[in-house]
Amino acid sequence: MTTERSDKLYEASRDAHAKFDYFILGAVGALCAFIGQTFHPARLGLNPSTGELLSLLLFCSAAIAGFRRIESVNSLTRINANYLRMQEERGTLASTLGSPVLNHSTGDVYSPEQVEFRIEALGESIAKVSADLKNVGQTALRMYNSRNWLLLAGFLVLLASRVWSAYI
Repeated sequence: MTTERSDKLYEASRDAHAKFDYFILGAVGALCAFIGQTFHPARLGLNPSTGELLSLLLFCSAAIAGFRRIESVNSLTRINANYLRMQEERGTLASTLGSPVLNHSTGDVYSPEQVEFRIEALGESIAKVSADLKNVGQTALRMYNSRNWLLLAGFLVLLASRVWSAYI
């Protein structure tokens, strides 16, 4: 059972994660702009210019992974809200099993058979949504890891190409 404190802590944590994702995405965009502005094209080959081009491509890929992560986290939140709503509805209906139920919002009265059917339908839907939660959660984690590894690779390649250009 949740408490007000845990809900507030979860909300603060979720907001902090979102702000961090936005910050990283903004920094990646700024890096792409900086590299693009200072980039001097040269023939492709084993030279610093090709290294800068590679780092620019890595940073652009990191930006795409960052966008996909934000998109996945937003989808995950929406799916999770739907999942929790269905579980709460099933729990409420299960507590009234065997008696008619009044829907206070619409004024409709549901027979015990309709309640049982709805509980079964919710159980099937919950299983499907649970699988969706798992898949989208794995996608969000994969995009998080991809973004971070692409950022690291981009930094290393940019650093190597900038140091290398000093020795040419």
